Amino acid sequence: MPEIDSTWYRQHFNEDYRTLYAARDDAEAEAQVGFALQQLEIQAEDRVLDLCCGHGRHLEALAKRNIRATGVDLSLPLLKEALARGSGPLLRADMRKLPFAGGAEGFSVLLNFFTSFGYFQEEKDNLAVIEEIARVLQPGGRFLLDLMNPQGAKNPDPSTLREEGSFEIAEERWFSAESHRVEKRIRLLDRSTG
Repeated sequence: MPEIDSTWYRQHFNEDYRTLYAARDDAEAEAQVGFALQQLEIQAEDRVLDLCCGHGRHLEALAKRNIRATGVDLSLPLLKEALARGSGPLLRADMRKLPFAGGAEGFSVLLNFFTSFGYFQEEKDNLAVIEEIARVLQPGGRFLLDLMNPQGAKNPDPSTLREEGSFEIAEERWFSAESHRVEKRIRLLDRSTG
């Protein structure tokens, strides 16, 4: 399989992201937040961090339930969309080095939705994310990590072709035994412009 650019995530989460993942909508976020509220017993007084908040759909679902949360993401295009939703404070930061205090001043709840963990080629970088999560959580804080089922990950659908508006989206997926990850190549073609 082809070599993967180790900084692919810097280019991937751009203006095309919403087209690629149109099915990841507000209704899905509402259901996921409902699950998180129940499982983590989140209350209005909790300090909540939505790590890798994307365009803010989970922040908005939390705000509708009077849960104020802070969103963090690296993508400026997605943060711009989240800002337009007006559902809470936002910061641009790398998840390996979060700009927050820890200990008693940290967050009581940290949410990480839509497989936003494990992006880095070097395991030391993924470990740095876990260390940062532990650091910014208050003692006894709660954490939700949304990941793909490992059984399904080992046998991903190898290729799909779909349409989204004027776009044709071709995806190839494979499980890398070396990296223990699902890797993916995406071709996005705007049929109106070629």
